[in-house]
Amino acid sequence: MELRDKTTFAFLVSNPGLFNLDIQYELWGPAKLQRQLHVKPEHENVAAGKQTRCTVSFYPQEKCVLRDVGLTIKVWHRHWQ
Repeated sequence: MELRDKTTFAFLVSNPGLFNLDIQYELWGPAKLQRQLHVKPEHENVAAGKQTRCTVSFYPQEKCVLRDVGLTIKVWHRHWQ
């Protein structure tokens, strides 16, 4: 990959359950490497029976090795009282 080339990875999150889900996407790793990565969206809600997509874009501004970086996908549903 050349500098300033852009690569995008897509993640599909499906909700086959009965409740709406809140989703949070979070990049982790060294700050210097995180600046080369972008996740969209960072938060969203997925209705029961639906699915959504998250994209992670890698746009290197300098030579780097993506080591010790990752994406955490947190999923939870809210109980309404």
